[in-house]
Amino acid sequence: MTPDEEARHLAVAEVELRDEFPQVPAYAVREAIEVVRKAFDPAKIRDYVPLLVTRDVRYRLRHHLVDG
Repeated sequence: MTPDEEARHLAVAEVELRDEFPQVPAYAVREAIEVVRKAFDPAKIRDYVPLLVTRDVRYRLRHHLVDG
């Protein structure tokens, strides 16, 4: 996956997550995606990074809303 493709996938994921969690400010969703994405910076194989980032952010948002 090229960096441009990864960025496009993450942009789509951001929109989906904002729709799924309308009570979370857009900047918070964006920030969560960026924090999680940075954890994958060392990964050499990037094909699944958008999927893994999306799952992790979704988990964090769900649990933050339940715990928070």
